[in-house]
Amino acid sequence: MCAVDWSPNTAVKVLQCDHPTLFSKLNKRTILKWTVHRKNKWSKKTLLNVQNYTVLEGSSHTGILAGYKDIQDAINATLQSLQASGIPLNVSISQSIIVMIIMEKEPYLLTQFKYSEYFVWDFSSILRWSPRKATCAAVHLLANAPDLCE
Repeated sequence: MCAVDWSPNTAVKVLQCDHPTLFSKLNKRTILKWTVHRKNKWSKKTLLNVQNYTVLEGSSHTGILAGYKDIQDAINATLQSLQASGIPLNVSISQSIIVMIIMEKEPYLLTQFKYSEYFVWDFSSILRWSPRKATCAAVHLLANAPDLCE
């Protein structure tokens, strides 16, 4: 922040230019939450979060995997192979697969941020996918379904 004279607008522009994937959704309001109002210093909560390696509120969760290319590749390969086989991937299936791969390779990562469906949406958007939502039509069963299955 010293390099940009504590200007949230300039900080956002520099970060998005240097790391477009990691900071694509960062905005000045988020940075303002991390600093003390009208002072050139970080808030106590932000410093505590950094010290404890926890996620900063309002930041993009997809960045947690930025330094783990092998995990990203494993997740991408698994999701793409499932999609290629014709299995519709919804958020819950994708979330379970992502958690499984992270737990298998680097389990401590799951303690460093709040894992949510938004993480899956962000991860999918990077792949330029839109996760499927369950619909009532998909849940509907015909009255004679057991007979048809025989």
